[in-house]
Amino acid sequence: MIYLLFLLVSCVYFSYLRQYRRISSFQRFLLYSLPFVLFWGLLIGGQYGVGTDYFSYIRYFSGSDLSYFESKGDIFFARFIQFCNAIGIWGQGVFFVLSIISVLILLYVIHNIIGSKYAFLFLFIFIVFSGTFHNQMNGVRQYSAVYLFTLGVCFWVQRRYILAIIFFSIMSFVHSSSIAVLLIFFFLNSAWHFIEERRILALIVIAAFFISMLNLNVLLQKVMPFFGQYEVYYNSGRIEGEQVSKLVMVTKYIYIPIILYSIYLLPRMHLTSMQKRYFVLGVCGYAFKISILSLFIVNRMGQYFEILMCVPIVFLLIYIKQCGKRYTYLYLLLLLFFIAPYALKVTIFATGEYSYSSFFLL
Repeated sequence: MIYLLFLLVSCVYFSYLRQYRRISSFQRFLLYSLPFVLFWGLLIGGQYGVGTDYFSYIRYFSGSDLSYFESKGDIFFARFIQFCNAIGIWGQGVFFVLSIISVLILLYVIHNIIGSKYAFLFLFIFIVFSGTFHNQMNGVRQYSAVYLFTLGVCFWVQRRYILAIIFFSIMSFVHSSSIAVLLIFFFLNSAWHFIEERRILALIVIAAFFISMLNLNVLLQKVMPFFGQYEVYYNSGRIEGEQVSKLVMVTKYIYIPIILYSIYLLPRMHLTSMQKRYFVLGVCGYAFKISILSLFIVNRMGQYFEILMCVPIVFLLIYIKQCGKRYTYLYLLLLLFFIAPYALKVTIFATGEYSYSSFFLL
């Protein structure tokens, strides 16, 4: 129930904020967002036992077993924990620090892509659609890299290449396997003039759907022995036994028509060249995540695009909202389409990261 309260309060706050405040700079946007930042920090940073890795991270954040990260090449993450410990931040406190960093990055991404006026729509879709908001409480290290990757993409799109390279580099030493996703991003960037066509974008999404239905784990079994960090999965035989459930796959497929509809309406949205680039990256990111759903372990790479894949849906909702009263019912129907399964997931069927316990209520 706390998740629904957070969603409601945050979206209502940003919705009213846009009506009474003219916010142009990110600094002013951040200043007016401080109540939201505080609420986010208390919720995400104040988690207790959420997911399966909480107690492992509490041990790491208390300075124990940091060699585990170093052995995997995640040196920056280990040094970050050591820095926090050196200035007196231990255990649960590190969760708070990471939560504040993540929300600051998210606010920058939102302001950079759509400004402040429709921040409430981006936040709404981010929470109910992407999965990042909840999964970051379990996959702490990977989702730290997800935020850094998204920030690096923003700087790259702005042509602030030095900053982009800095954050991509930090990301690669927070979660070393994230380097692979950079290859995907730079491929998309180099193929930009080809994939920006609407027909190509639609074909990419449709092709991703059909690819996802193939059992690619057979191919993965042949490739994995060449990657030492995943040898344990190969030797244990877990690849054969691990399959994404049909229900999980269907919950991802139901958004395909909406993504295709956003592609169809793209010319009418009158996006800037920068916004169109985010739109295309979002569509391709969603397609990439869909296409590797059936691949054990590798499907986690799709999580790096979770924030960006909100963009096409957000621009679609903005367009429909701007069309006036004749599209009001469609706008409300789409909002209901997203909120209904999410509400069930955090209430009746709440498990794992969708079931919340607070450090403050111990």
